[in-house]
Amino acid sequence: MPKGQDKNKKNSAKKPRSPEDTVIDILYALFIISVVAYVLTSNSLAGMLSAFFLVVIIVATLRYSIREEGIKKTVKEVIEAVVAVAAVWLILIVALQTTSPVQAVVSCSMLPNLQLGEMLLVHGISNLGYFAAQEKVPIVNVNSSAFNAMLAGMNENLLNDEFLQYYPYVPGNKSAILNTSGIVTDSQVYDVGLYNTKCVDQYIYYHDYSRLYSCYVPVQDQRSNLIRYNYSIGNATISGRQYKIVYTSGITIGNTTIIENYSNPIILYETVPQDYFQSNITIVHRLVAVINVSGSYYALTKGDNNPALDIEFGNYPAAGKNVESYVIAKVPYLGYLKLAFGGADTSGCNQVIER
Repeated sequence: MPKGQDKNKKNSAKKPRSPEDTVIDILYALFIISVVAYVLTSNSLAGMLSAFFLVVIIVATLRYSIREEGIKKTVKEVIEAVVAVAAVWLILIVALQTTSPVQAVVSCSMLPNLQLGEMLLVHGISNLGYFAAQEKVPIVNVNSSAFNAMLAGMNENLLNDEFLQYYPYVPGNKSAILNTSGIVTDSQVYDVGLYNTKCVDQYIYYHDYSRLYSCYVPVQDQRSNLIRYNYSIGNATISGRQYKIVYTSGITIGNTTIIENYSNPIILYETVPQDYFQSNITIVHRLVAVINVSGSYYALTKGDNNPALDIEFGNYPAAGKNVESYVIAKVPYLGYLKLAFGGADTSGCNQVIER
């Protein structure tokens, strides 16, 4: 056989597999198994493991490439990839009019419409009032004195009736919503409906559940509030069991009544330090209505899987300047790459409110 043919035959011979090849194959198998587990169960741990295995695969592949091809070629390929990603990111920023065109779902507050670990593609909002009008979201005109009075009442050191939530689901309260047969109560029943959020939090903090009934706010006591809340009793699946649950089904501002509408856009807004929960983060919730105060716009929002609006839990209406963007598309699982580094809020992931 000619020498040239013998050389070509040797070059075309299959290279023996190394231990690193086996390790990478195992990582791919674990990645696929965890993805399938997440698809079948929607378990957040499976999603986190998927992201973890993907990161490990990338690191292991880079190390293998450096050993086989040399550090110069590998670095060159990495730089080319980074440049390509940066170019795509820049295009998204310009096209979608926001500096953060990609976000991740980090909680279960928007179930079942947004799943924990999904990646979101978002478009910037430059003018909240214009955006709400285009999306046919209710806009209610409010005079500045009434709005400022509401804000003045939203002081976390005051027990006022601006912050209202629903039946506090804790042991020891004298009302109970237990199963699909309806509202089950004992002989000392107190009304199921609106409760003062801060009053509830105070007694829960001291584990004094027997006095939660005193936080109840009758409907007539809302008359002086700028925003009045309407509630309904619906079903919820909690850890696989069916329960009855009280939730906000609409609000009334002045003479305008607004019913919860799940076709309204989902927006992203940045919280502020005085917010009662989750301050200085970006929240992904549905836009319920917009308040117009002499040309300044404020968003009222709610998580689809939350029983009440954000304001009922103590978050101020989001000012237009803090409303960043709205969701235009979602991609399953990819958001777990962010969660693998930043963590997730899994509270409420065992509950889905059915309407």
